[in-house]
Amino acid sequence: MRHLYFLLIAFIVFSAPLCGKDLRVRVLEKYSPRSITVSFNGEKTGFSENGLTGEPRPVFGGRYGIYEVTAGNITRKYPGVLYLCRAPEGTGIKIIFSVREEDYIPCVLASESSAEVYTPESMKALAVAVRSYLRANTGRHPDYDLCDLTHCELYKGIPDDFSLWQGLAASTGTMTIEGKNRERVAYFSTCCGGVTEEPSMAWDCRGIAAGYSRQDALQGEPLCSESPFYRWQRAIKPGELRRVLKKMGASDPGRIFGFSISSKSGSGRACDFSFTTADEGIITVNSSDFISAFGREYGWNRFPSKLFEITEKNGGWLLNGRGLGHGAGICLFGAAKLAKMGWDYRRILEFYYPGAVYADGG
Repeated sequence: MRHLYFLLIAFIVFSAPLCGKDLRVRVLEKYSPRSITVSFNGEKTGFSENGLTGEPRPVFGGRYGIYEVTAGNITRKYPGVLYLCRAPEGTGIKIIFSVREEDYIPCVLASESSAEVYTPESMKALAVAVRSYLRANTGRHPDYDLCDLTHCELYKGIPDDFSLWQGLAASTGTMTIEGKNRERVAYFSTCCGGVTEEPSMAWDCRGIAAGYSRQDALQGEPLCSESPFYRWQRAIKPGELRRVLKKMGASDPGRIFGFSISSKSGSGRACDFSFTTADEGIITVNSSDFISAFGREYGWNRFPSKLFEITEKNGGWLLNGRGLGHGAGICLFGAAKLAKMGWDYRRILEFYYPGAVYADGG
């Protein structure tokens, strides 16, 4: 059966028609692998950082197919043509796949989904968002189009049930979301906490409004309340804030006396934080920049979203928050709830992107 599965996957990948320019996707960057093992068509070869040049070059003759890549204890299968090179400044191997859109989208759907948010219609809506995002954001990185992290779109390679995800993506044709702020419109997140964010405000709160923020509710009933992140709390210590601010500013601000949200977006999410410090007075920092720096230092789960209120507690601060992720575009928990109520993917899209224009991208 396992042999038949791989034959089926090979048929699916190689029989898919080529639609437009292939995407260049970098994978496994966060692991900074110094060496990897690659299997392709029964051949297995090891590659090390020192044996590669700084110029990406195809391996295994530049053939399109399914590659199994092992880096440390991580093994994943990816479709496409594999390119390898040495990453700059001794940061390991840069692994880039040139992959067809019709192979990439099903992999992203499986990577971004979970049992809690899976329904066929909500996944079809997500397929349109994924396709729209990748077409509007090719070239987001200097020497490749997209990474495999949530900075772009989560991409873990080929899932076991690849044909299922291919069918869901294919059923939406080549439909894409168009309109104002096109490169930012097609966002999605796990749980919006009851109100979606304006896409143009998701990162820096300084974009041009596209008009796609709304209450994630029907007749006053929230749609994403089944998510474990619909409501959450986190405790933050003064020493943690001080350490992160020092790393961001290269100088010690001294003891932290105050922590507050100094500006918010229209959905209520934090745009800027203000800190009252002993040595530097009041310091104002962009919320996205600070949360990224805090996450690198203490873990990404400490600020699940930017939708929260701050209260003082036990010499520190308590965050009472809602949602997981930036909250813009489709809320996956909310979309699943709508699908269970009988909504099809087009109606779900109209709910989360009110007034958007849709196109057959061809």
